Amino acid sequence: MNRRPKQTEATKKRILDAFIKAAHEKGVQRVTVRDVTNIAEINRSTFYQYFIDIKDLIEQYENTLLEQALSSFEAFSQNKTFDVEKDLFKMALHIFQHFGDEVYFLLGDQGDPAFQHKLRSFLMPIFKKYFFSDAAEIPNFEYILAFTMSAINGTLTHWHESGQTITDDEIISLIERLLRSGLGEYNTKSYN
Repeated sequence: MNRRPKQTEATKKRILDAFIKAAHEKGVQRVTVRDVTNIAEINRSTFYQYFIDIKDLIEQYENTLLEQALSSFEAFSQNKTFDVEKDLFKMALHIFQHFGDEVYFLLGDQGDPAFQHKLRSFLMPIFKKYFFSDAAEIPNFEYILAFTMSAINGTLTHWHESGQTITDDEIISLIERLLRSGLGEYNTKSYN
């Protein structure tokens, strides 16, 4: 089939937009091919020209987001040196902001439960390269990084879902304080 590239991309975008709409209505795990084709106003055979099934659509969608985020981060980080004490959380916020609502949705209640793992796998080599070049020398580094990334993911997702009631600088400062000092400064009761 000799479709023109612009038409092909437009059709694929229409299918992805229909998926996103259905996912917001029903949740990622409940979307069917029928939902997507009805919203996109295409027939099933058109859907299958682009995707094997819904899982393939989700995989391609998430991979595209991650590739775009990597390109954005590489442009953001070009010719920069990073200080883990100052820049780790700013970099994480930059990546989350690049994704926009998509990443928050995928990490949220209606999203894809596997996306947090995929995002962590995506971010881990970036964090190692730019912030922890001596990772091999840090005991239990993989656990420390997994904890840090989960804390950042959870906090930024909650911040987004709550309407970003504090500024970017305030959320970065809060994450920094929590990861440096733990919950101790927020504990008003002493438990013995």
